Amino acid sequence: MNGIPMRGALAAKLRFSGLSLLLLGAAIAPLRLAAAECTADALSALNIDKVTVTSAALVAAAPPKQAYCDVKGAVATDGEGAGPNSAAFELLLPENWNGKFMFTGGRGQGGNLVSAANSADVDQFLVKGYASVTSNDGHFNSERGWNLTAPGVGNMPKLVDYFYRAVHQVTLATKEMTKAYYKAAEIKHAYYEGCSEGGREALMEATRYPADFDGIVAGSAWLDPVGTELEQLKNVKAFIETELPHEKLDAIDAAIFAQCDALDGVKDGLILNPAACSFKPETLVPSVLTKEQATALNLYFSAIKDKKGSLIFPGSSVSDLKMQFGLTTARMVQANEPPSDPTGAQPWGKAEVPHLWQSATGVILTLGYRDPAVDMNNAVEEDGGVVKDEALATLYGRLRAEIADDPARLKEFIARGGKLILYHGLSDPVISPFSVMWFYEDLAVQQGGYAAVEKNARLFLVPAMQHCGDGPTPTRFDTLTPLESWVEKGVGPDAIPSTHMIGKVADRSLPLCKFPEMPHYKGSGDVKDAGNWSCDAKDTSMLKVGLNGAQAGLNDRAKHTTLVKGTPSNDLGK
Repeated sequence: MNGIPMRGALAAKLRFSGLSLLLLGAAIAPLRLAAAECTADALSALNIDKVTVTSAALVAAAPPKQAYCDVKGAVATDGEGAGPNSAAFELLLPENWNGKFMFTGGRGQGGNLVSAANSADVDQFLVKGYASVTSNDGHFNSERGWNLTAPGVGNMPKLVDYFYRAVHQVTLATKEMTKAYYKAAEIKHAYYEGCSEGGREALMEATRYPADFDGIVAGSAWLDPVGTELEQLKNVKAFIETELPHEKLDAIDAAIFAQCDALDGVKDGLILNPAACSFKPETLVPSVLTKEQATALNLYFSAIKDKKGSLIFPGSSVSDLKMQFGLTTARMVQANEPPSDPTGAQPWGKAEVPHLWQSATGVILTLGYRDPAVDMNNAVEEDGGVVKDEALATLYGRLRAEIADDPARLKEFIARGGKLILYHGLSDPVISPFSVMWFYEDLAVQQGGYAAVEKNARLFLVPAMQHCGDGPTPTRFDTLTPLESWVEKGVGPDAIPSTHMIGKVADRSLPLCKFPEMPHYKGSGDVKDAGNWSCDAKDTSMLKVGLNGAQAGLNDRAKHTTLVKGTPSNDLGK
């Protein structure tokens, strides 16, 4: 029984009939959830401090996933730099609990109870028996203007919950509820998983509350929301007066692959290290591009800077541009229709806007300026991706508490023995993959080198993967099992198997090597078979930087502005 108490009549029968002696070492028949124990009244009767249970319902098994009690409620939040609020949660309590706890982070700017964790891992939670929870971060998206109490005035309880407080306090409360429900003295292991916003929450937890979790998976982490959105704004503005027709992207990708594909030793339709590329858009002028379009592409690849030339956030990857720019029905950088007023505050008027413009608006105007009337097109950045001093002061002044990009703050989590798996897609159009490379390289310096940092934190970069998943190559992988093995057995992952699926059939596989290693083809056999690739602990191929990596800022990491990496504080920039 692994020390996990059983409940109800079956437990009593085993205790008093002596049958437990016969069952030692044998498989135990699955316990059945008692309907009486999975009700709002029964869960409320556990009397968990600060918790209100609004509903509880039994959900039948859907093999291989087991049955579970679906509990919804709210935790009263307070303190940690702001006044009271409430954070909603959904807690899944499986029929056969494995003694472990899993928090899964949200997406976007929170506001829902939808997990953004690695889908390959989420599929395992109810198979393995995890008690798992997610939260809305203290607000729902249906609450228009949730971040304000008046025009321009931040709603600090909700903002602080969104920045860091809600995840922590929901974690503490639902851990207690889990223990009470199963009548357990302790939780054997607590884990966190999240991607994008959930990845930011993951690192916020590790830095602010290092005792909450034993192991963390942070995917495509939104380390610096301000820098990310400034880079997205730069990318949209690069093409706002210079449209790049969608039909040209095939020719551009072909030229990039011609220059980059074989740099990793084999031409196989996969760019393993886009930072090593040296593609020059001007070589396609005038056959494919105009001079203006080539200039715009170079800006897309370039880091954003302040007026002194210090780096704020890295530029975008060159790999799989057609995928990055988005399909006709889901445009990331350009809208389906060109802007009617390219220099105006609302370039597209009331028409559909590019996804990255909408995303930048959510942080720069909604959370930063807290004023939708600010002219984001002209008040924030100058030409060439240079951010204005006033904009930097406002945005980083108000949103510093949301940023989790300082590796120095991981010291206590690491000192406690915590384990961290980072992953990021190398063709991510939303958050530059080079941002996590900056972060991890800084962490390695702090810890005394890659061999030292690998004792507690490992980074895996996924070729051709978009934001948090998807891509034409192996982008499905299990990070939960490697994390369990690392935390519970002390065996860290040297490589993570990844596959590309067509339906339920894998048509390509590849090992994901820990940074700065890169997968290497062995020289024979099918290039689509992971068995013909290897990772080498002495390899540092992912540190190689070509023209495009230099454009993105990978050679000038030391110039990262102190506005981004200032002293962490609880200054909420009211």
